[in-house]
Amino acid sequence: MQLHKSLAFKAPIVTLKRLFDDTIIVMDKSGTLRHIDTQTFKTIDGFKTKIEQERSWGNHMSVSASGKYAACVIPKTSKAALYDVNKKKLMYTSSRHKGDLESVCVDDDNHYFVTGGTDGKTFVWNLQTAKLVYAFPSHADYVTALDINSVWIASASYDKNISVLNLTTMQSPLRLKGHSSVIIQMKLLKNMRLLSIDKDGNILLWDLRTSKIVKRFSKMIEDVTCFSISLDERFFFVGGKLGTISVYEINNSECLKRALIKEKTKVTALSVIAEDQRLVVGTKEGQVNIYHLLPQRAELNQLLEHKAFDTLYAMAEENPLLRYSDIYETLEKLYTASIKKARKMLEMGQKENAGSVLKRFEKVPSKRHDIQTLFKDFASYERFKKCVDEKKYSLAYPLANQHPHFKQSDAYRYMENAWHIQFNKAKMVLLHKD
Repeated sequence: MQLHKSLAFKAPIVTLKRLFDDTIIVMDKSGTLRHIDTQTFKTIDGFKTKIEQERSWGNHMSVSASGKYAACVIPKTSKAALYDVNKKKLMYTSSRHKGDLESVCVDDDNHYFVTGGTDGKTFVWNLQTAKLVYAFPSHADYVTALDINSVWIASASYDKNISVLNLTTMQSPLRLKGHSSVIIQMKLLKNMRLLSIDKDGNILLWDLRTSKIVKRFSKMIEDVTCFSISLDERFFFVGGKLGTISVYEINNSECLKRALIKEKTKVTALSVIAEDQRLVVGTKEGQVNIYHLLPQRAELNQLLEHKAFDTLYAMAEENPLLRYSDIYETLEKLYTASIKKARKMLEMGQKENAGSVLKRFEKVPSKRHDIQTLFKDFASYERFKKCVDEKKYSLAYPLANQHPHFKQSDAYRYMENAWHIQFNKAKMVLLHKD
């Protein structure tokens, strides 16, 4: 994974938020908020809240996707502070909890502000008026994670349960049970789905229509601290206590790579920049590292043009995200076409020419076995063809089953065609009155 840019700050990074314009907001443990241009990496704006957080991980800070509002927990109190980012001004503090505040979340649509406390309660506030809109039924323990979109609000707790409220009905929340440890973070997805991760690395995908678990992903190998999802909701990246960042594919429930990136210290925040597919990583040391998720397009095109297929496949092995790109799709089409061409040459007895066609793919470990099998199969092709020519089909079919590449040959198609003709004739005879 190619490091594109690294920024260093004095305090651990707590929150990274990609805004609608693909700039990012960085909030650190000291309470400083910075708005950063991801093209120039210059600070556009920022201010200090003067509220220092106790921990570098968790859900103690939140920013709306418009970048207009930001919120943070006021440590060792039952209060949260909501700021107007543009005016660099405290709007108000909210307090209705009977214990310390644990989590905050600001609505990307700028309608609601949600707080969760050690008292197990979750409150939904009107962001503009600071009036209470809804109070969730209490969890049995601390509220550890919150999320909100235009339809749902989700509240997770140290009690390992998740409550999900439908904003359109405001009826009793759904209760989701399935985690075995404290829930670290959640993300409400499209199509009424929810992705949740607990401290022990269990990752669950929920269907909110049925309140059931749709998929269980393979566990992380270290304590989880944060995660982020790509804009198309196809991939998600999970950060760990030891600095490991893993990548998963949502639809196939697959862990693509356990250690896509390895930081020197704890990963405390993650965000994906959609425009040019970059991953932003915040660390306990105060680093903000920006990585290209895919190599530069010009580099890939040049390798493809020079037929450096082994290099491209090696890159896809190192970075599995490349397997989902159009460059990789083109590469696979070239391989399929080459196999087809080589098979035709082997049918004609042109072994050397077939070898030349596949030469650039022989160095690729994932293709080498297939190529070797092709040549091994066709070592017996003359025997198979002779059986077909002599209509010894009882011998030809077992050979085709033993050597699957024969089933793509002209001789096999001829044999199958002969079978269908004879079979149809037999049906006509059986249907005839006499």
